[in-house]
Amino acid sequence: QLFYQASQEAIGELLLHILAHNPYLRSTAAVLHSLPAIIQFWLQVDSTRIACDPEGAWQLDIDLPTANECDIIFFSAMLASLLDYLNQAHAAVLLLQSPLDQARVGKLFGTHLGWMEFEKNTIRYQIFLQSGTESEVSLGAILPPARQISLNQHKENQRHLFVRQVLARSARIFQDKRELTTAVEFLNFANEELEKKIQESNKELQMARSIQNGLFPQTVPDWKGLHFWCFSEELVGVSGDFFDTFHLNSNEMAFLIADVCGHGVPAALISALAKISFSNHSNQGPQRVLSNVNQDLIRHVKMEGYLTAIILRFDSTLQFRYSVAGMPAPLVYRARTHTVEELEGQGCLLGMFPDADQNLKEYESALETGDKLFLFTDGLTELSNTADELLGTARLHEYILEARGLNCAGAGQLVLDKCREFALGQKHTDDITMVVIEASPHIDQYNEYMQSARAAFRFHDRQASLANLQAALDLFPEKPQTLYSLTKLLLAENRVAEADGYCDHLLQLNPAHIGGLVCKSIIARQRGLYELAEQYLKEAELIHPRHALVLYHWSLVYAAQGKANEAHDALTQFGQLVHSTEKQARLRQHLKRLLPSSVMLD
Repeated sequence: QLFYQASQEAIGELLLHILAHNPYLRSTAAVLHSLPAIIQFWLQVDSTRIACDPEGAWQLDIDLPTANECDIIFFSAMLASLLDYLNQAHAAVLLLQSPLDQARVGKLFGTHLGWMEFEKNTIRYQIFLQSGTESEVSLGAILPPARQISLNQHKENQRHLFVRQVLARSARIFQDKRELTTAVEFLNFANEELEKKIQESNKELQMARSIQNGLFPQTVPDWKGLHFWCFSEELVGVSGDFFDTFHLNSNEMAFLIADVCGHGVPAALISALAKISFSNHSNQGPQRVLSNVNQDLIRHVKMEGYLTAIILRFDSTLQFRYSVAGMPAPLVYRARTHTVEELEGQGCLLGMFPDADQNLKEYESALETGDKLFLFTDGLTELSNTADELLGTARLHEYILEARGLNCAGAGQLVLDKCREFALGQKHTDDITMVVIEASPHIDQYNEYMQSARAAFRFHDRQASLANLQAALDLFPEKPQTLYSLTKLLLAENRVAEADGYCDHLLQLNPAHIGGLVCKSIIARQRGLYELAEQYLKEAELIHPRHALVLYHWSLVYAAQGKANEAHDALTQFGQLVHSTEKQARLRQHLKRLLPSSVMLD
């Protein structure tokens, strides 16, 4: 009985959803004709049929693959729920035929069903729809001769059938539920394991990304009269593209952009190896650098990976020598003629061919005031649109000309936006890197501001010096020299918060700047953060052990904490490096003010 009620409620909810939303099931006849489809929604049956006889009674036949008592309960509940949905309060359902013999069905119903026929694997119901209020209907016309059956009595007999049917049907459902529960548990376990693997993979990618960010610069400082704008976007967590700078001497610097075959962690590992190799050979000419890196990659990577690259070596006059190894040709916007020039050079891949140096050549060129040099990996030119057309270099020529009136950063961003507009949101299939190098038209004015700042400082006019430094920084915002000078001068003016901001920018451009680390230590010491002040000095010591400026400020940090012995040791080491008695005396007097009771400083 419980199973019958549960089945009736569950089926009723489904029928309400199906029938209420079907515009073709608006009449009782239409709903009854849909019974075969509803039954097949619930169970796998061989076939099902329904028809209405001339007397208005409906006959439903259901052919099952195997006989089962529980199905009788289920179908009875379904028909009861259907008639309830149709508001057929006086309708009746009679079981006429069953795949079970009369004894088994009679035992379920608790009575002898003499009128019921036996037919293997077939269930037959008779459905009577009434418009009156009579509680009983005579079935003599359609049942076996001379048999009068009370529908109410039949319903009472069926109650016993329901109890037996519910046990068998519940057992089947319970087994199905156990199998489903097992499957769900397995899927949950598999999902947890998959999430763990994804988290581990994400951690590995994050670690690789952090290492890569530490190896390669994210921004490039202005150098002499050059501005740099750099963009890089990886396909996956870590990139196979990278760029780097090498400050060779006061008048020369080298710039590198490279593209390692592949993506992700393997490409990043080769990038790290290539970084070391390029650094080791950076003092050589561009062609020799590429040739030696090629040999290093063959020796260590053993032709399991390769890269393309271009390296340029600039001097202070903005002339440069360069060599290309399989990279797209550099493009130069010439401000004087308002044209785009494609530089020569092609070369071959690095890390694949032992004799690659035979195909590597060195070229010369120069940048004039206002010129912009565009370097990029093939991930940019191989962007495609919805028509599967590649971007190519011809479109880059057009985009560069459109950006001719913009500065370095503005031109780079406009070209990048145009490339994305061409791709129309199509996902790129490779890492993308683009660099713009501009010969600034403001270098002479910048030098004038810097000279004026130095002159004002010599005459103790700090405000004029600050104004000129700020004007110089507006022209070249990525100049470490200007940022360092501003930081020191603002500290002297006790404008600590402003100095801290400029110092952060300086260390972003050059994390190994000794002066910048010392300034951060001064700021931390003035704020009473002595552990942080020591941490910055330790970082500086790792870069340059026994640096006089670092030792000077070690003594001040120790003295501020009342550590007289440590302050004296730092002062002694400072004196060994700096032989100027004036500087030593100045530091000694400063320490005495911090440690007035110490006799070690006398």
